[in-house]
Amino acid sequence: MNRTRPAYTLVEMLVVIGIFLVLLSVTLANFRSAVPRQALAAAAQQFASDIEAMRTAALAGDPQHPDAVLFGIRATLQEPDRYYRFRAPAGFDRTSGERPEDLETVVLPARVVFTALVPEASANRDLSVMFVAPGGRIAIDGAAAAAAFTLGYTGADAAATVRVSGISGRIDVE
Repeated sequence: MNRTRPAYTLVEMLVVIGIFLVLLSVTLANFRSAVPRQALAAAAQQFASDIEAMRTAALAGDPQHPDAVLFGIRATLQEPDRYYRFRAPAGFDRTSGERPEDLETVVLPARVVFTALVPEASANRDLSVMFVAPGGRIAIDGAAAAAAFTLGYTGADAAATVRVSGISGRIDVE
């Protein structure tokens, strides 16, 4: 009695392996395109959170720096890979061109940079969103009604924008 056992042929095995490789390549391509979007989303959310933290400091006061009356975020296209959280003491004149004391320098994740600042910052001018204590009144450079900070990912066609309303203080991440 000669019994044959069912088995897969070499051709069937090669077809299955080929299908697996095609599915794997599609999955990897989608994963690679998601990395810039995720990095941008995380950086934009962190930037928006830092703006909110500065507003909270202006509203509640900073017990470590009780003389500070101005809190904010400053970005420049001259250093597109970082932004600054700052505070300024009473008597600081923001119209004088004097720079406030940097509280913290925040470096963006690798390959994430500021690509546009609206209202437009010239090559040697910063764009700042400031909150005045007490009360958290908002001030944007140039007395603009809104500010927009656009982040991009170097080498990828992806962008995220953080918008701040100068009237309501609303912060949106797009």
